[in-house]
Amino acid sequence: MRLAICSECDKLGPITPVLNEGGLCSICWSDNHKGINNNLNEELTKSDVKKQISNYIDSVEFRGKVERIVRDRIKNEKELEKKVVDITKNVITQLYKTLWTRRGMWQSQLKNQKT
Repeated sequence: MRLAICSECDKLGPITPVLNEGGLCSICWSDNHKGINNNLNEELTKSDVKKQISNYIDSVEFRGKVERIVRDRIKNEKELEKKVVDITKNVITQLYKTLWTRRGMWQSQLKNQKT
């Protein structure tokens, strides 16, 4: 055990690094984890579990993790990048072909006026 200032109560006391990564004294650490222990001892219903999962999925932390993973995968995988380029190219080509073949429908609607 080592002595340090608690990050929650600002008192000097023993901090156990194995159990306590947040820099809390043993009193603050046990107070913060009483609720967790009670939840572990309770029986959770399916709706409770679904609610907790949906809350986590909707959280900013989860969204950030997923965005970071997707961004890294897109940057690092050339095959995926090639597929994205091909799909984009095909969509743009199809759009212009459709606009050209159906230009009679929208061409008369265009006017040279300020909006």
